Amino acid sequence: GFSGLHARIKGPDHAIRLVRGLQERGIDAELTVFGEGDMTPDLRRQAGPGVRFAGTLPFEESWIPAVRSGIDLMVLPSPQGDPAGTYLESIGAGVPVLGYANSALAPLVARHGIGWCVGVGDEGALLEQAAALAADRAAITARARDGLA
Repeated sequence: GFSGLHARIKGPDHAIRLVRGLQERGIDAELTVFGEGDMTPDLRRQAGPGVRFAGTLPFEESWIPAVRSGIDLMVLPSPQGDPAGTYLESIGAGVPVLGYANSALAPLVARHGIGWCVGVGDEGALLEQAAALAADRAAITARARDGLA
């Protein structure tokens, strides 16, 4: 999944390209895109099969249940290192994060094991990490458990 403002600083277009790259490798990848923003019309045009737009959902009533029941991995490739709440919200819902090693996510991964990160803007490394995780679902389950500990 991807969740957040549909703006360049959050990287939703990187998440959509990631799904396309996984599918080109023959990996059955899907992406649920939560949120809205200035980029939403462009993202809808870029999206291919397996990408679904859920819009902005009420957090407690809808977002948390949707994430817990339908998302294995939250892809949050934000190049900006702001203290994005979505990192903590995702792992709090039991879903680990894959994103860029910005100044907010890198320490959360290093200290608390909430997911995986790659160099900022390195879409090739993001694709490699996602492909490795697709082949090792147990790693996702373990990281979800460890991130909540």
